[in-house]
Amino acid sequence: MVLPNYAGQWEKDIITRVMRMMVGDIGLRLVFGPGEEVLLGNSYCGITMAPPRLKRLFQMLFQPSLAFGDGYVKGDWRLVEGDLYELLVLLTSRSPTKFMQMYNTLADLRTPAFLMRHLVMPLHARRNLHEHYNLDADFYHRFLGESMTYSCAFWEPGTETLEQAQLNKLNKVAQRAQVQPGDRVLDIGCGWGRLTRFLATDYGADAHGVTVTPGQFKEAQRVAGELPEEVRSRLHYHLTDYREYRKDETAIFDKVVSVGMYEHLGLGQYRHYFDTIRRYLVPGGRAVIHSIVRPKPGKTDEWIHRNIFPGGYIPAVSEMIAPAEKAGLDIETVYVHEGENYRRTLEVWRERFHQIWPEIRGGARDDEFFRLWDFYLAGSESAFVPEVANMGVAHLVIRKPRYDR
Repeated sequence: MVLPNYAGQWEKDIITRVMRMMVGDIGLRLVFGPGEEVLLGNSYCGITMAPPRLKRLFQMLFQPSLAFGDGYVKGDWRLVEGDLYELLVLLTSRSPTKFMQMYNTLADLRTPAFLMRHLVMPLHARRNLHEHYNLDADFYHRFLGESMTYSCAFWEPGTETLEQAQLNKLNKVAQRAQVQPGDRVLDIGCGWGRLTRFLATDYGADAHGVTVTPGQFKEAQRVAGELPEEVRSRLHYHLTDYREYRKDETAIFDKVVSVGMYEHLGLGQYRHYFDTIRRYLVPGGRAVIHSIVRPKPGKTDEWIHRNIFPGGYIPAVSEMIAPAEKAGLDIETVYVHEGENYRRTLEVWRERFHQIWPEIRGGARDDEFFRLWDFYLAGSESAFVPEVANMGVAHLVIRKPRYDR
């Protein structure tokens, strides 16, 4: 392993002091070279890292998440022993040092800028989604598996495989939407079409999916084309923004489903999203919105915003209910599922990503690409640990009133 080229003992001493100021005596071992190790604490936690040089470390003082993640991707610091997920949980689940408490207080001053960014970013929603989802379908297929479902699986008792866990989730969505044979169902943000195919095949629905991502649209159409005519005739895909699809029509669909789309909308689009769902639904029609949720309103992690999901925002449940009610929709039920479901899903995805890496590396998929995805998957997994961010997954079940009020 190539370690950073530290300038001398003076730099190593400063790095050690700054690291202790940032993370405290947590049992993390720092290694600067052969035989040059420093233990931050008295008891080794099982994780050893080659810390970044001073320039990157000072960036971490003022933008911890962004500089820490970027430093890993660029190779400015290295994990020598232990797992990245374990390191992230260790660093984020413990009580912050006094320095980090001060930093968190100062970070709150940036909240107005954060809110403005998320109110403006939806104007670029199409570009935002392309940034992440328009990678070739084969890449996603290799670690998502046959289900090609890029959202939280439900690990019900007795579930042993990711594919079964994803099927559990699809059934929950269909059952909570009360999908019946012949129902016209719209899937907002249909991805590669797995949910629409499931609704058409297992529930006999006339399923329509919309996506703004050409790669997903192409793959959904390709797979649908291989199905029996009886099923294929009930599947309809549209490469368009959900806000533009049949925008001059009302009362088109019996049911609306949307899985993993809400996190991409941006704060300024919530009311418009539910207004659109209300317009699409027939009187008495139902919708199920599946979204990651946080315990209370907050801010998007800066590294995730810049590198993975530009404009993305994880809502609190209250940030789903309020705009739905303002749009004139009735809240029927809110189901909140524990974060362990998504933590375990991400764990499997990351394991598979590591397994397939030797097969897919090359060209644009270089070592930085690997570390980018490794940090993204490990960091996301840690967010569902109760002691870290305690995120979960919610199903918001809503209904359009039968009569105008």
